[in-house]
Amino acid sequence: MNRVLRTTVRHARTTPVDHRFTHRSWMWLVDLDHLPDHGAAAWWRGVFLGRDHLGGGPDIRDGVVDLIRQRGITAPVGRVRMAAMPRAWGTGFNPLSVFWCDSPEGEPLATVLEVHNTYGDSHAYVVQPDETGTTRAVKELYVSPFHGTDGDYAIRVPRPDAGRVQVGITLHVGDYSFAASVRGAPAHDGAPRWLDTVRAAPAALVTAVLIRVHGIWLWARGLPVQPRPHTTRTEVHL
Repeated sequence: MNRVLRTTVRHARTTPVDHRFTHRSWMWLVDLDHLPDHGAAAWWRGVFLGRDHLGGGPDIRDGVVDLIRQRGITAPVGRVRMAAMPRAWGTGFNPLSVFWCDSPEGEPLATVLEVHNTYGDSHAYVVQPDETGTTRAVKELYVSPFHGTDGDYAIRVPRPDAGRVQVGITLHVGDYSFAASVRGAPAHDGAPRWLDTVRAAPAALVTAVLIRVHGIWLWARGLPVQPRPHTTRTEVHL
């Protein structure tokens, strides 16, 4: 079942500039076989398009399955769920989209974490978390102008439970660490579901603006900018 989730996003860095924030936002948890269809209202209520994910193919599910096949996971794929913000109001941007791939029997096969930066680059990590949802990955993509591509991620990405999503990622570079998390749950404020879709639609646009605002603030406070390496627009690394 597709659900609109009210989310809490947190970031925390302590050195060389202490900067922490918490924002409220929205995202969807969707079954890729049953994506929401808002018809002519999709521009302002939201739509999920293949061009925004995993290399831009026509079908998101096919892109996910092709990716895990390349990773050597050849078992049959059942349900694939995605946590992401929809394209709406002219913007389709997700700093992080998460895909949980199950077997036809409902057992976990793999998890894909797709990261986008504001330069138009993206990178997809294929991981197989343990029973607690914990895993690690070597950082590959230049995400923030204040971080290079060195370091590795400690990731906690348990499977959704009762429509609830929890993702925590900590970047470790030597003694330095930067932590980001998102928690989402169905809204319970009594509003009709159609109104939740309207309220959730601008989330990608708002997120893109906030990332730039925080970046300008950190730069103004003297946080050094790291050189951006040459990257292709879309990189799918296994």
